[in-house]
Amino acid sequence: MAGLSEKTQFSSDHIAYACEPPPDKESGVMQIMPIEEEAAFLEQVKAGNKDKARNALGVLLDRLLAETSLALLLPHMFELLAVTFRTAAQVADFKKAGAVKLKLAKELRLVDSHEKAVAWAEQMMLQYIDLICRENSISASQKVIQRANEYIAENYNRDISLNEIAEHVHLSPSYFSRLYKQVTKGNLVDFINSVRISQAKKLLVGSSHDIDYIAFAVGFNTHNYFTTVFRRFEGMTPSEYRLMKTRGSLNMRDKVL
Repeated sequence: MAGLSEKTQFSSDHIAYACEPPPDKESGVMQIMPIEEEAAFLEQVKAGNKDKARNALGVLLDRLLAETSLALLLPHMFELLAVTFRTAAQVADFKKAGAVKLKLAKELRLVDSHEKAVAWAEQMMLQYIDLICRENSISASQKVIQRANEYIAENYNRDISLNEIAEHVHLSPSYFSRLYKQVTKGNLVDFINSVRISQAKKLLVGSSHDIDYIAFAVGFNTHNYFTTVFRRFEGMTPSEYRLMKTRGSLNMRDKVL
């Protein structure tokens, strides 16, 4: 592993981890995890930077292996697992981070040498960084979709194309189209139409504008297409919807009177 010094000696002694960390054989106290090295490692894990995290972990383990007997190494590894889990849980799914922790804790209890402890630590680092990178990728994708949806909400009342929206979020049209389906489980045209129909419903109920006016006001080019899409979303024509809502309002007024 990068960062480990050549002077580090490995032992094949077996050790069983106890709930209470054993004291240092000479001083009678538990050695403290190097704070600066730990912070540097956790910072790179949180950032999802695999190479820098590996280097920082090497420096941290170098300190531990140089100053700590094998009898005290596993408690440090459990401590490192705990703080790495807490760091990962800040930026990744808590349950997923917890599942990784449980799996790693079981594996750590089987470690019986310095070499295996070092190998375990690197696997721990890689698994959490992979989790964080996957979560960050999902988060970044969701942010792209959010920006696209906000752009649609601001421009639904005119003819907007896939190319225009993709350009707004700085992606190619084909990639953006695939990403939109992957994240939303729907398609872009349906979302645009859902925004337009939602606005049309407000105008049908809250204004006296005719159907043609409302169709063009919310971004549809023709009366017929507007009616077709409206029926698909609402199960009735715009005129039927307006009539239903008008009658409903009259009935409510009659009840109040």
